Amino acid sequence: MPLAGYGVLKARPLKIRPFEPELNGNGKPEAHLQILVEANSQKYRIAIDVYSQAEPPELRYAIFNNFQNPGFTGILLKLKQGITLKEEGLNPVLDYQRDHLFDFHDMKTAHVIGRGINELADYLDLYIEKAIGTKDAMIYAFGQTWGPEEKKDQYFDFTPGQGIHDIHMNQGNAGKWEKENGTGQDGGFFIHIPNEKEGRWIAVFLAFQSQSFYTDESGNPKKNPELPADLSVAIAAALLNPCRNDGPPAVSLINRSKVEVDLTGRYLSNDGGKTGVSLEGQTIPPGDILKVKADFSHPLSDNGGIIGLYTEGAKKLHEVSYGIDDYALAGCTKVF
Repeated sequence: MPLAGYGVLKARPLKIRPFEPELNGNGKPEAHLQILVEANSQKYRIAIDVYSQAEPPELRYAIFNNFQNPGFTGILLKLKQGITLKEEGLNPVLDYQRDHLFDFHDMKTAHVIGRGINELADYLDLYIEKAIGTKDAMIYAFGQTWGPEEKKDQYFDFTPGQGIHDIHMNQGNAGKWEKENGTGQDGGFFIHIPNEKEGRWIAVFLAFQSQSFYTDESGNPKKNPELPADLSVAIAAALLNPCRNDGPPAVSLINRSKVEVDLTGRYLSNDGGKTGVSLEGQTIPPGDILKVKADFSHPLSDNGGIIGLYTEGAKKLHEVSYGIDDYALAGCTKVF
């Protein structure tokens, strides 16, 4: 069943309540960032998940600090302040699978650092504080709305209590959250930082690790999804600094799909795709690994660097990075 009250809240940020890990009654952390915002003299609260009740609890996220999509952001600028619901003809809505605003394969996992605080909370706090301190900055939060309620807001004490939550992907759920699946109802938020020119946009997309990115037209996980051809092969490991008699560096590619993959037209590069080691005529059986002697035009740097898999037009298919310590282990293989 699709979310009730799906929409977008356009408002001016006023205050942030820092993320603090709490217990939800089951002994597990449950945490949100809470933001106080105002639109047309009405106060609202935006509740952003930075930790999940499901295992694993760390969220996946993609943050773009210079998001550029003039068609999409141009529509956002025209929205009225306050809440616009999907039933009112909200355009645009968010759909992580279908609107191609970003590549979900670029999402990172929010690592937990000291005292249960994760990097996602730190990043969001940084960007939201910047918006609070910038004149005329606006937040556009997509998700499920609530209120107005007769009681005060539990965090900021304004009346009536109202706001928006589920600021994350709202499809691909299984188990008890499956009933919330739907298309065209994903959450996320955008910050507009105005300046003398067009202004800068910050975009934040969030998802739980328990959610599937391969969904059907009802937003439910596909039972037997196909791995896209461009994502079927990945760089699994590399011998970065061979010993004297080992020859050139070697890169190990893995076929993650269930079919044989022809690598014709693909190549390995350590300079962003400008030059590379051709994989013409080579194939990898399903689930297998191919070790490639990678005699790059430019030697791998002992200060760290990147290795990428590309196809025609320098289109990046997969990329990994290594550090100075990885290179220093002569004769040892780095697993990515």
